[in-house]
Amino acid sequence: MTQIVPDGEAIRIKMSEALAEIEAHVYTLESTLKASIKANGQFVAEIITVKAERDAALARVTVLQNSLEGLLSEVDALIGDSQGVYGLHLNGDNSPWDELGDWLPSRDTSRAAITAWNALKEQS
Repeated sequence: MTQIVPDGEAIRIKMSEALAEIEAHVYTLESTLKASIKANGQFVAEIITVKAERDAALARVTVLQNSLEGLLSEVDALIGDSQGVYGLHLNGDNSPWDELGDWLPSRDTSRAAITAWNALKEQS
């Protein structure tokens, strides 16, 4: 039985075509990978920026919370160390603190906000 052996030139051409096709695929994969790395790098940079902004916002909230807690403590001390407010109704009479609840409604709201914020911080 006779065997047909392709000539060397035909083999070289086929190998050259196969190599060119492989190189094209490698180039496409390399381009895709570079684009993906660039996109991921941008995504990571955005995450870092957002985290820094979040941390700065949390720091501002902490300063405000500490200020509010200090103010509430001072108001509580004032209420604890006095009988009420004299001259509140422009008549010189004492208005006892227990009758002035409507004048300080944000005290309870502020305490509730601080409690809610502390609970939220503990969850995260």
